[in-house]
Amino acid sequence: MNNSRISELAEGTTDTDAVTRGQLGKAITDDLIGSSTITLDDTTGGSNSNKQVTISVTDSSIGTSKINNGAVTTDKLANSSVTSAKIVDGGIATIDIANSAVTADKIATDAVVESKISNGAVTTNKIADSSVTTAKIVNVNVTTAKIADANVTTAKVADYAVTTAKIADDAVTTVKIATDAVGANELANNAVDGPAIANNAVGSAKIVDGNITTAKLATGSVTTGKIANLGVTTGKIANNAVTVDKINDGEITVAKMNGAAVVINSEQAASTPNDTSFFTTDASDTRYFRQDSTESITSGQAWSGGDTKIATTGAIDARIVDLVEEVGGFVPIANETSFPALNPDVNNGTGTIVSVSAIGTSRTPSSGSVTIANGAGSGNTVTITGVGSQVLTAGFGMLVETTGTLHTYAFHRLSAPATNVNTVATNITSVNAAATNINSVANFADVYQVSAQDPTTRGTGGNMVEGDLYYNTAQNVMKAYNGSSFDKITPDGSQLNDIAIVANDMSTVSDLGSVGDALLSGQTGGALEICGDNISDIQAVENSIANVNIVAGNTTNVNTVAGISANVTTVAGVAANVTTVAVNNSNVTAVAGNATNINTVAGNNANVTKVGAIDSDVTDVANIDSNVTTVAGISANVTTVAGISANVTTVAGISGNVTTVAGSNANVTSVAGSISNVNTVATGLANVNRYADEYVIQAGTPSSPSAGDLWYNTTANTLNYYSGSAFVGIAPGIASVSLDTSPVLGGTLNASNNNITNGGTFTATSFVGALTGNATGLSGTPNITVGTVDGSNLSIDFGTLS
Repeated sequence: MNNSRISELAEGTTDTDAVTRGQLGKAITDDLIGSSTITLDDTTGGSNSNKQVTISVTDSSIGTSKINNGAVTTDKLANSSVTSAKIVDGGIATIDIANSAVTADKIATDAVVESKISNGAVTTNKIADSSVTTAKIVNVNVTTAKIADANVTTAKVADYAVTTAKIADDAVTTVKIATDAVGANELANNAVDGPAIANNAVGSAKIVDGNITTAKLATGSVTTGKIANLGVTTGKIANNAVTVDKINDGEITVAKMNGAAVVINSEQAASTPNDTSFFTTDASDTRYFRQDSTESITSGQAWSGGDTKIATTGAIDARIVDLVEEVGGFVPIANETSFPALNPDVNNGTGTIVSVSAIGTSRTPSSGSVTIANGAGSGNTVTITGVGSQVLTAGFGMLVETTGTLHTYAFHRLSAPATNVNTVATNITSVNAAATNINSVANFADVYQVSAQDPTTRGTGGNMVEGDLYYNTAQNVMKAYNGSSFDKITPDGSQLNDIAIVANDMSTVSDLGSVGDALLSGQTGGALEICGDNISDIQAVENSIANVNIVAGNTTNVNTVAGISANVTTVAGVAANVTTVAVNNSNVTAVAGNATNINTVAGNNANVTKVGAIDSDVTDVANIDSNVTTVAGISANVTTVAGISANVTTVAGISGNVTTVAGSNANVTSVAGSISNVNTVATGLANVNRYADEYVIQAGTPSSPSAGDLWYNTTANTLNYYSGSAFVGIAPGIASVSLDTSPVLGGTLNASNNNITNGGTFTATSFVGALTGNATGLSGTPNITVGTVDGSNLSIDFGTLS
């Protein structure tokens, strides 16, 4: 715009200076706008000087280029006319913004980014309450200093955000932990120690069942009040813990006792005497005599016959008096065929006792009665009633009582012969021992039988038990039951014969007993002992069995040598000479062949002269004149030797053996004296060889054995047999058991209802059956079942409770 021209126009004061409307309009239009966007309106009329002209600018016709820089002041701007689009990006500086002018409504969502805000410009006052959301805060920018004390509430903390590292030591107090918030998973192992547990905090519900062990209980902490009623069961009471002072008087009832220790009335009949059980009063009344009117008869009471009452001595005296008065005593007779012809009772009734001194013939009852033909004289048959199954044994005495019927008597009892009574009295110790061990005696019938074949049941009909014995009468051997069949434990007759042969017992056959019987150093005379005493010789024979076989194969020559044993002895006496002769046997043979010539020389001394021509030879002969003399002295022997020159030659070939024989001429003489035995050995050589193969005595286990072979282990001193797969020890005899100071069982010891007495100290994991005597030193968890206790006093010592 041309300002001077506008000014000039504005300052016109005269009409002459004034411009017309057309001129003004044209000027403004041309100069100001340059177009027809501005119009002039005459609003007042009048002269030029008084005219008011309105300049109208067309909307949007004043462009940016028409406005001077700085021309648009605040006053020029209408309220609310500066919109966001009118403001250049980045054009609003801090100074252009009035204090407190940027309200929340003026800021677009997400419009204020970090780069638009000066450091420290956004103060607390500038931020509306609840305006800083999680999304407005840069990660990791909320430091501890930005958070006011007590302003991080539970709602502000994300689940699982408070880790151990975020919690200051000792910062989590009891009040910070919600009720039931600390579960088992929240606690480290062994984290809850004694100081961490509040007094009385560990209630019953907090303790896992079964976790209060003995170690957790303080000494004396389990008081009576802590134990629930019926809480102390058998398993809670230590063995031997209940002592006498722990039991109230009268608290041990029958129900508290082991059933085997109390015998009630229904059990008393089958009960046998022992020291481990006792009877109830009812059982005792039934079993034993009860001294009252139900089981006894006293003097003055009416007598009643029967087996349910016992008479006092006063009652017996009165009874005897009554009987004597009634019957006049009793009638003794010699035997059962000597009964009186008339009723011996004075009243021809009951009550008279007839005593038979000795029954002549054993009589078996029929239907409980015995009839004796001609018992009271010819034609008078005697009948004895009430005998039951009792056999009237010959030799025994008998008491019977008269009845109201002639020749009919009531049986009273048998009387043992005096000799038997004396025998029993003499052997009462043995009788008592047998009574004490009656079960063992009865058991013997089961354990041992005699039969021609293997039994299938025990003697009383039960199943066979391992260890049962029986003697086989067909084979004459003892056998033992191994659980399924019987094994021989003694040699049979054939084996005994072989053993007898080995023992050099040729004339008789000895029964050596069981090979399991102990071979004791004190035994004498047995064939096995002979073998044992000469075992080195037997082993020597075994080691030289080839030579024995050679000798056996040349028995004819041995017999020949034995027949000329005197000559052999003579030859042995000149063994050196024989050796010399043997070395010069050719010369001897020559001399023997020229005996005639020698005789001729002797008879023709003239010819001897001629020998002078061979004086050197004669000299040689002269040098051995003693030998010639010796030969001359045994000319007969030389002749004999000459006759068996071939044999001499043979002997010369075995001169060493001859020398050996000569050194043992006493043995040769012994062999010659027992040539029949040598012949027997030769005949039974196969058995000798078999013995050498089948019986070995050594420390180590024999190699390549055959089933049935025997081996005596010199280290363990045991006899073993080969089962086909292994050597099995043969049980020694009972004498050896008593000598064995440290026997070891290979399995369970089955006493088979027999008693073990004088046992000393027993060590075992358990016992089954009755123990008689004192049981001391029990350890572990012994389970002792008390049997029957008998006697007037019962004392039970439960030990000390500790």
